[in-house]
Amino acid sequence: MFRTMTLDARARLLGIVAIAFAETGCVPEMRTFLSDAPDLAQPDDADDEPSPDLSSDPYCPLTRPGCFADVCASGNCQPHIIAWGQSGLSEIAVSADTIYWLGDNGLRSCPLSGCNNQYVTLASGMMLRRGLVLDPSNVYWTEAGNQSSRVARCAVGGCAMTPTVLWQSGAETAGPLAVDAANIYFGTVATLTPSIGRVIQCPLSGCMSSGVALASARLPSALALDGGNVYWANADETLPAVERCAIGGCGNQPTAVTSMPGGGAAQLLLEGGYAFWTSRPSPSQPPTDVVSCQESQCMFPDGLFTLGGAVKMVSDGVYVFGIAEGSSVIGQCGIGGCRQSPTPIGDGLNDPIALAVDATNIYIADRLDGIIYSIGR
Repeated sequence: MFRTMTLDARARLLGIVAIAFAETGCVPEMRTFLSDAPDLAQPDDADDEPSPDLSSDPYCPLTRPGCFADVCASGNCQPHIIAWGQSGLSEIAVSADTIYWLGDNGLRSCPLSGCNNQYVTLASGMMLRRGLVLDPSNVYWTEAGNQSSRVARCAVGGCAMTPTVLWQSGAETAGPLAVDAANIYFGTVATLTPSIGRVIQCPLSGCMSSGVALASARLPSALALDGGNVYWANADETLPAVERCAIGGCGNQPTAVTSMPGGGAAQLLLEGGYAFWTSRPSPSQPPTDVVSCQESQCMFPDGLFTLGGAVKMVSDGVYVFGIAEGSSVIGQCGIGGCRQSPTPIGDGLNDPIALAVDATNIYIADRLDGIIYSIGR
């Protein structure tokens, strides 16, 4: 299945196996998708590649909000291919009607219903790309290269390939970010001393090389907001795994959310009064555990579930969805816990690198195959 697929233009997508619940919500059902698909893993400039042939799949009435007519087979949602031939995928984000992604060829977008691979390129010329967030009007991201790093934005409808630079520095590299109605928040690490970093607040109008340092001598690997505070996960094992600071400032004295040491906290979510982050089972292992803690504070976080490899997470406010890099399984767990037994809702992916979720679908970027999928929930 996917395990043998490469980026060679002659590679053929033999099938996708996905697990989904029947409408009764009971027995999981295995099904295949695109059993004889065209060559999807084409070079990134293959804009003229025809859309996948779905004619061999039986059509059926829509039975779920997330199902499109051409991906509903025997009453069950099938994985839907939104875009293909996308090399170097790293981040995805969704709005009410559009999906955005970062890859080797920059920032691109496509309607959630698909665009026959006729995506829009909003910005290009990026190198190291990390972080992708949206507000109703703009897309924001961080990038690095040519001895400089910057935080940039582009209007959701496009910016004539000329994004606005909000912050830029040759001494620091910007990483994870979050945005509210007035400011953008991002973590940095010193270019020459990568063990030292800061959490910076910058107005949406821009702050160039300055900004307000909410906390220094930190190593933020992920950021999240709850309205009055900015939270971050620390990649430094000598610091607490998660800390917070009021958006108005905390005198460079952040509050530790947990006494658990950092180091493996690579993802961070805030939902329902709880903070969720990834944790290492031991200092020599990658972050494979998803743990939770009350946003206010807790000494010992609760283990939510474990997936092999570095875990990527998203949440819809009811469930936490996690997937491990290099794995093929998406796990679903209620924010209140699932007794370390997440529900498998997808299988057969090759190299999932990013997740996004909305009320009807889960979106997955598969880096090795260069494909962006949606799966109806």
